[in-house]
Amino acid sequence: MLKEIELKLQIHPKDVKQLLELDCLKSNQKDTFVLKNTYFDTVETILANHKIALRIRQKGSRYIQTLKTQGENHGGLHIRSEYENDLRGYELELGLIEAPLNQLLTDHTLSDLELLPIFSTDFTRHEIQLNAMEFVLDQGCVTYKNLKDQICEVELELKVDASIDFSQKHHIQLIFQLAQKIAQNISVMPSDTSKALRGERLKLLEQGKKYQVNFEKIPEKSTIQQKVACFLQFIQSNWEAFYFLKQTAYLASAIDAIGSLLDLLKQQQNTYYAHMKIPLQAIIDKWRKLLIECKPSLNEVQLNQLIDSIFQDKEIGQIWLSMSMWCHLGGNHE
Repeated sequence: MLKEIELKLQIHPKDVKQLLELDCLKSNQKDTFVLKNTYFDTVETILANHKIALRIRQKGSRYIQTLKTQGENHGGLHIRSEYENDLRGYELELGLIEAPLNQLLTDHTLSDLELLPIFSTDFTRHEIQLNAMEFVLDQGCVTYKNLKDQICEVELELKVDASIDFSQKHHIQLIFQLAQKIAQNISVMPSDTSKALRGERLKLLEQGKKYQVNFEKIPEKSTIQQKVACFLQFIQSNWEAFYFLKQTAYLASAIDAIGSLLDLLKQQQNTYYAHMKIPLQAIIDKWRKLLIECKPSLNEVQLNQLIDSIFQDKEIGQIWLSMSMWCHLGGNHE
């Protein structure tokens, strides 16, 4: 079993060329290839309900079966376990994952499941090996029936043997240091929305159901960093839903949540509130202006141009990235 530590960043397609030319990504170990992926679940979405993703990936003539758990997922940083096995062909071999899957399913066993292909993700991956860290840029789409969702995202990833004791904080720091260098040059948005979740969202839309962004319940004895991380996840997930669905209710929810986040920081009576008050209020002002300008009379091209103008504001991404780093690593503003 591997433990995957990954920071996911949304970027704009027009920034791809500049991104790949950055000095911080220079390496002799580069590769570009196509990945075709099929995700499996039951009709009742038992795996998705348990926050589990199961897929087969085709990379050239190689077939790889991967089982992923949700793990921790805040501020764009994903820390989770995964079980990966090579297959003989494009067919599930469930015996390879029977033990971990039965352990993850609280009210089912593997023998109960009738697994079917649900949606696919097909994309071109630019992969750069940077010492122990892997940089990947994925461009393509998630497909469910006749619905598609564009993929243009960066993943900064480390995989370590879960049985070996390692300094998780050190690995996280390395990832954020690279992310900050990227964010100085192009616009980024930390993302908690996995490709599997995008597929589930398309399925809901095709069925005429509303996609709901839920606020994660904050345990009573949480630290201030853990509380802020829950707000970041909710804000960024609502922004991403607004960016994809073009429905202003998600943007309004994100704005309200930033206001609540400011109230939370103010109650702590620490210097971090003073440090973040002006930057967060600036985001509220920019997003409120966007909310007002997103009028029903706008056509699709006008609406996309308006939203893109905010997405490509580098300062916004830098603020969210610095807050995510503070949540996971702490800092000088306690």
